[in-house]
Amino acid sequence: GEQQRLFGEGEGEMVGGMPRRRERGERPAVAGDHLAVGEHPVGDEVEVAGGVEPRVLARSRRARGAVRAGAEHGGAGDRLDTANAGTDAAMLFFVLLLALIGLLWIGVPMFAALFLLPLSVLWWVEGGVPALGELVLGKLDSYLLIAIPLFLLMAQVMVRGRVVDDLFAAAFALLRKLRGGVGIATVAACTVFAAISGSSVATALTVGKIAIPQMLRYGMSRRGAFGVVAGGGTLGILIPPSAPMVLYAYVTETSVAALFLAGLIPGLMMAAMFALWVFLSEGRARAPAEEAALETPAMALRRASWSLSLPVFVLGGIYLGVFTATEAAGTGTLYAIVIAAIVYRTLTWQAWLESLAESTRTSGMLL
Repeated sequence: GEQQRLFGEGEGEMVGGMPRRRERGERPAVAGDHLAVGEHPVGDEVEVAGGVEPRVLARSRRARGAVRAGAEHGGAGDRLDTANAGTDAAMLFFVLLLALIGLLWIGVPMFAALFLLPLSVLWWVEGGVPALGELVLGKLDSYLLIAIPLFLLMAQVMVRGRVVDDLFAAAFALLRKLRGGVGIATVAACTVFAAISGSSVATALTVGKIAIPQMLRYGMSRRGAFGVVAGGGTLGILIPPSAPMVLYAYVTETSVAALFLAGLIPGLMMAAMFALWVFLSEGRARAPAEEAALETPAMALRRASWSLSLPVFVLGGIYLGVFTATEAAGTGTLYAIVIAAIVYRTLTWQAWLESLAESTRTSGMLL
């Protein structure tokens, strides 16, 4: 305290055990002063506040300062590298997007385009695609994925056996006299067939080829007729059983039964919204009151009972815990074969082979 009173704070440097008075205009010596290389000989000592410091320690402090400065410059470099990586990723995304659009424009199927683009990028980055066959087979070697081709085969058997033709006939017999009844019948047929096929494309094609001529015949606009079929077709992937839901359950390791149950209520709500749109915008599309029906609603329902029983059999077995989704697909396919081949007697060998080919082609596109 006495030294600081005499010499001022920061002026109590000690040299040889005695305090040294700081000259006028001289700043206090601090650690790190006079540390330039070559200024002092090796082993020299540097004056610091409160004593002397070996030159090695002074150099270590200077080195730590250099490390801090380098770290600051290195952080700026890392940020620059991150920005460049983000720019490269954005450019790669746009190049792949343009390439995908180009492939689709020249007529390449979407599944092939989505397969070729990642394959080409992997080939370019890695210089090859080693063990591609083992990789693909390893990903597809799953008991759950067997349900996808079986559900598609079940739908194809019902279509090729002309069992589902009675669905629209039953819906039309029940709803033909209502405001917009022809369009509402189409939505109802799409809803039931979606619970059989599990595919939006199959739903739109199967119901559309029967319903569109009827809708145009009874006064619905072409825009409304094709719109109803396109909208009703989307129910195929939402109302269970759904092949895309099975694929999603496999990828995310989610319960198939839970996904099916989650899609049922939204699917029915969408169907109700489509029917309401037809009722409000295409109300004139209905059968005249004086037109006699070809069959009563009871007769039409009795003919369509086999088609209506298939989704009840499949979904009821899943939700009651009788069988899993894969087992439901297998038993549902067998049930569809029995209906088409024994009850209706419309499943020929040619129709059976076409069903196998079409379900295989669609499964390949999905998987």
